[in-house]
Order: sequence, then C-alpha cells, then structure tokens
Amino acid sequence: MEKQKLGSILYIAGALMVLAATVVYVVTFDNMTLQKYVPWIFSVGVVIDIAGRVMTLPPLKNFRVRRLNNILALSSILLIASAYFMFIGKHYCIITILLSAIMDLWYSYRIKGALEDAKK
Repeated sequence: MEKQKLGSILYIAGALMVLAATVVYVVTFDNMTLQKYVPWIFSVGVVIDIAGRVMTLPPLKNFRVRRLNNILALSSILLIASAYFMFIGKHYCIITILLSAIMDLWYSYRIKGALEDAKK
C-alpha cells in the first residue's frame, strides 16, 4: 500500500475516533462510567490522526503551502491540548476542538488552490 493511501486511511480513522469520543464526551456528560474511557479513545484517535496528517502532507513548494501546513500543525497541537484537557477534567477541550475543526476546514478549503498555484 502506498504511503499516501495509508496516510489517508489513518487520517480518516483517527478523525472518526476523535469525532466519536467528542460526541460521547458531550452527550454522556453525567455518566462517569463512559467518561473514564473517552480521553483514552480521543488520545488514540489524535495520535492516529496526526500520523495520517504527517504522511499526507504536500511538499513545501511555495509560501502558501508552507503557511497552510503550519496551520495544520497548529490544529494538531490544539488536538493534543484537547486530549490533555479531557484528562484533567476541564471543559476547555470543547473550545480547542472547535478551533481545531475550524482550522482543518480552512486548510481543506485552501490547500487545493495553493497546490495548483505551486504547479504554475
């Protein structure tokens, strides 16, 4: 299996784990039985997600692609911070997950144009 395809599979699997853990965290706010496992599922999902991101990074050909890769790196750092906040029991994780999702959306929207410009 080629590196790009494996990276995409890891990225999707990690994102699904992060999404599932986030939904369980928000929905089962009072159920302490499930709350014990949510940070672990979220953390494993973040590690898999970051591995997929690293494997699928586009080459650094121009300034726009480098800037977008830095935005993706900051988004990954916010996901790590979210996992930490889940472990210590603070609800700041909701804010950092939201910021990370906005950055990911921005990245996915802008990367296609940046890669097309890099080819020119």
